[in-house]
Amino acid sequence: MAPLRLIAGSGRSGTTWVLDVLTVANKLRPVFEPLHPLTCGEVAQRYANRYLTRMDRQDDLAEFIEAAAAGQLNNMWVNYRSISRLLDVRLKRFGSVASVKKWVRDWQAMLRRVQEYRPLMRHPETIVKVIRGNLMLDWLSANFPLRTIFLVRHPAAVIESQLRYEIAWEPSRILARYSEDRALMTGPLADYADFLNSSMSRAAAYTTVWAIQNMIPMAQAKQNGYTVVFYEELLESPGTEWRRIVDALELEQMPETDLLNQPSQQATRDIGESSYAKSYAKWRQALSTEELEEIQRTLDRFSIDCYRVDQERPVLSG
Repeated sequence: MAPLRLIAGSGRSGTTWVLDVLTVANKLRPVFEPLHPLTCGEVAQRYANRYLTRMDRQDDLAEFIEAAAAGQLNNMWVNYRSISRLLDVRLKRFGSVASVKKWVRDWQAMLRRVQEYRPLMRHPETIVKVIRGNLMLDWLSANFPLRTIFLVRHPAAVIESQLRYEIAWEPSRILARYSEDRALMTGPLADYADFLNSSMSRAAAYTTVWAIQNMIPMAQAKQNGYTVVFYEELLESPGTEWRRIVDALELEQMPETDLLNQPSQQATRDIGESSYAKSYAKWRQALSTEELEEIQRTLDRFSIDCYRVDQERPVLSG
């Protein structure tokens, strides 16, 4: 079995940017978020954001991941990052001028993506990007010849970005999913059950999702042999950090500087994120003092000390 190259991380952490850079630099076929529960079928619905360990046996998921890695899923989301049902022609979509304009913009965006990504579909080697598979990296490492990087970004930056798209990133659904996951709640989150079931502020809920999605894979990284990359260090020391990524994924080509300065398909939607040139501290002006304090309290509750709201870069040791 060929190695499964995987980019994992929380949503809005820069995973799409890294995916796009690597696919162009190394002539790879991108497989975009195959665990999206609304676009990729029953298996994706069943396993998105699930906690799995190497002791679990999930044959249907293994077949699904094999198909994704082989480039065999072939739907609009995985190939072209568009949700086809949103493009349907239905009378109820045209109830206002605004809805018509949005439908036209969605179609235009889809056509641009098809034009951009169709040439990449011819490349035989794939690279898979997931934001809903962070809690199954232990299982993936045990069942596939995995070459993985786990990308981590400052929680305040992630949360500020997600707050601008609250409908897409609303945390209550994900927290409910975690609370219902018995293996997760009796395993790594056994000490946090009361906290997860308590009433939370908006900032605390978003931070709790970030904490769960990042602290578990970071704790498992060494034993599973995957590489943790901090987004801010990737911007500060691109030569060193991109070399780590390329080596970890067993790729040949380092990305050129011009390619690194191009925003990803996802980032172009962000206000003020038209360039990646050390723009990682904009969250400080966008979040209130109360929100930052709530984020820090939640990080402290989970004993996470690699990031603090009074520091823009990660607190690294060793």
